[in-house]
Amino acid sequence: MLTEPLLTDRHEDGRDIPLLVWRAGRPLRAVST
Repeated sequence: MLTEPLLTDRHEDGRDIPLLVWRAGRPLRAVST
């Protein structure tokens, strides 16, 4: 259903912010904090 998490980052306000990304094989509802 979900892939292994991918560790990546995004650039915001001059800083790189780390984040984890999971990809779903089909649409699903999720809650994030």
